Amino acid sequence: MESCLGQTRERADEYGTSGKIFCSTSESGVVSVRDVATGQEILQNPFGTSLSCCCFSSDTSLVCGSAGGELFEVDLRNHRNVVKSMLTSSEISNLQMITDRKCIFTT
Repeated sequence: MESCLGQTRERADEYGTSGKIFCSTSESGVVSVRDVATGQEILQNPFGTSLSCCCFSSDTSLVCGSAGGELFEVDLRNHRNVVKSMLTSSEISNLQMITDRKCIFTT
C-alpha cells in the first residue's frame, strides 16, 4: 500500500520487473543491490574507498570501479568474498559488461 496526499492505494506491479535487480554505488564507498519490483535492499556492502560505478559481470558477480582506479569483484552468493585489482591511477568512470565475466571500463 502507498500513501499519497492522504489517499491510500495498492501499489501496481510494473510489467517486466519481477526477478530483476539493480546495483548502485556511492562516493561514501557503499554498493547496494535492490530488487526492482519491490525496492527491497538485497545487499549492502561497504568498501573503504569512494566508488564511482558498477555493473554485473555475470549472474552471480558484480564489479565496482573506484575513484582511485581500483576494481572490486563481488560474489553475490557470498558478498564478503571480494577480489580487488589495481588497474590505473585514474578514476574508473564507467563499466560495461560485454560478455559473461568480461567488462570494459573507461577512465
